[in-house]
Amino acid sequence: MLQILKLLKALNANRRPGEMALGLAFGVWLALVPVDSLTGFSIFALFFVLKVNLGSGLVMFVLFSPFHGLVDPLLDGIGYTLLTDPSYQGFQTFAANMPLATLWGLSRTLVTGGLLVGFLAFLPLSGIFLGLVLAYRRFIQPIIFENPVTKAILRLPIVQKIVTWYRRISHIAG
Repeated sequence: MLQILKLLKALNANRRPGEMALGLAFGVWLALVPVDSLTGFSIFALFFVLKVNLGSGLVMFVLFSPFHGLVDPLLDGIGYTLLTDPSYQGFQTFAANMPLATLWGLSRTLVTGGLLVGFLAFLPLSGIFLGLVLAYRRFIQPIIFENPVTKAILRLPIVQKIVTWYRRISHIAG
């Protein structure tokens, strides 16, 4: 719930739409790679190393993860094709002989397929998400916040208490 509030706050803030778009793209990439490997953990760690919106990435990961099963056959096929490609065998032998190589999970078809598809889709998704964030802020946000119903809802005491609670939690956590 707190992550959704962070996403809404970031969407409505007038701050860095590029960071938001990158966070959303990282969230999709993370949802494509099984997180039980060092590869998935490494993509997750990039959230904290790079300057992206963490809240948007985590929300996208949570929203996109249930659909992972739908793309599993595609990712498995891509991973299988890559792992059985003779030109990849030299790298696979080298990687398999490295210490702790199995932790990366690159010999698993789902990890390899998810890593490749996420990598190839990252820049196009970032561009799409950037366009959507900018379009939302320019066209949809003014309609929502100028609406008399929205203004009335924001004046309700319970909504004001939730906003106050969120600000306190954000201040303590931040």
